[in-house]
Amino acid sequence: MSAKPEESGAKWWLRYILVPLFGGGGVIAIVVALINNPLAIRQQSPTPITLNGSFFEEKFLRPELQSWLSFENGGEINHLNFGGIQLKQLFGSEFPFLLSGSNPFPESGEFELSVQFRYDKVTHYGSGISIAICCQTNATPSHANTLVSIWQDSSDGIRVETWDYENLSRSYYFLGQGITSTEEHIFKLQYLDDDTALISVDNQDLALFTASRRPNQIWIGNPFQYDPPQEWSAISVRSIHVTSK
Repeated sequence: MSAKPEESGAKWWLRYILVPLFGGGGVIAIVVALINNPLAIRQQSPTPITLNGSFFEEKFLRPELQSWLSFENGGEINHLNFGGIQLKQLFGSEFPFLLSGSNPFPESGEFELSVQFRYDKVTHYGSGISIAICCQTNATPSHANTLVSIWQDSSDGIRVETWDYENLSRSYYFLGQGITSTEEHIFKLQYLDDDTALISVDNQDLALFTASRRPNQIWIGNPFQYDPPQEWSAISVRSIHVTSK
């Protein structure tokens, strides 16, 4: 069956090809919408991107702390220009505290944690970054299941601490005995298997130790209450990166 003579040429193409193909203008409307808002489709179906074994990455590029539970505790949690977070408290009995909202580490296999940080001020009470086992809570009197911490106060300077709760012991690895630092540093923790870990700071290996369990939390700041009220060491973190092997 042929087309009617009056529908030959442009009218024939419009009736039998263009309209059926584009659904009466539906696709054209979508094309127009995309021209006006080219991010429309990407915003409706975001896809996480994993490159080169990256398991968890936080650069604090936005003020919103979507991956963290945050507690100011009378102090300040400030977003830094060009990415990063700063925790500080001028004077008090408590300090700001950030806790990862989910497990940032793989549940098995080797991994490497890298944290870029610096202390903006070093004084009486300390603050730091801890790799822990669930669950550290806010405003508590002591550590709960901490495995490794990078820590600094004016009394003992900058150091790494490892905790062994089975034997009720703690080990210290100083970056210069009693030396305080406001320089930028890179802390790394490498799990070589399920219970052996290597700690390094600024590419200097500090300790190879046996860990009782695998971590599943990171916290930043200081969740502990101290008396009497004092000044606190302020800390800034630029990035946290966990890579699975």
